[in-house]
Amino acid sequence: MLVPRVPLFALAAGCAAVFGCSGPRANDVTPEVAISAPPPGDRWEFNRRRYNRLYADPDQTVVEDEPSGFLLECLDRLAESGLRNGAIAIDVGAGSGRNSLVLAAAGYRVIAIDIAETGLDRLRERARTRGLPVETVHADVYSAPLPRDAFDLIALIYFAPRPVLFDALNAATRPGGAIVVEGFEHACQPDGVPIPERFVGWSVLRYEVTDERPDWRWRQDQGSARIVRFLAIKPEGG
Repeated sequence: MLVPRVPLFALAAGCAAVFGCSGPRANDVTPEVAISAPPPGDRWEFNRRRYNRLYADPDQTVVEDEPSGFLLECLDRLAESGLRNGAIAIDVGAGSGRNSLVLAAAGYRVIAIDIAETGLDRLRERARTRGLPVETVHADVYSAPLPRDAFDLIALIYFAPRPVLFDALNAATRPGGAIVVEGFEHACQPDGVPIPERFVGWSVLRYEVTDERPDWRWRQDQGSARIVRFLAIKPEGG
């Protein structure tokens, strides 16, 4: 699915104000996509503080700067089908941007959403250093409804999608678009339902559950874990 590339100066001219966006070029990258962030609640504040501590103190968690190897494999596969040139991608739970940056470098127009502003601050600095346009949204994806048919690619890399989120992900993906999921099995399939069953009618290009050491982990000494990987394409008529 090819999406015409729009020059950034044209995007800026059509910029729409979006509450919850942050950064010097907020919403210049994808002005047609609006994500509204409602006022924070107690749960939002608890998780915001938790993940801010993690990203502020590298001794508390281990997040490699290199992007997910699985995401790179998926990008190569999707490029073969024409999904790249100016397509809109959202990195859910983007953190400090290790995957947002590789998406932008691959030619995607990227929205990075995360609850922790500490991670997003680091992401914006890294994006500026590399000259990559990435729009950041400081919000909880569970409280900030994703617009319908808005994204050509949705990436959830070591993000814990509660079952209630899957319907929103289905609706937010454009026909012909893709979703990439990688993470701990207990977090990605908390109720035991395999992820492919959440995307009925989609073309599943890859689904696996393996035992290996994750590249995003809570402790330096963490060993192997059950990791889920999933890549699927939404049907054109979907």
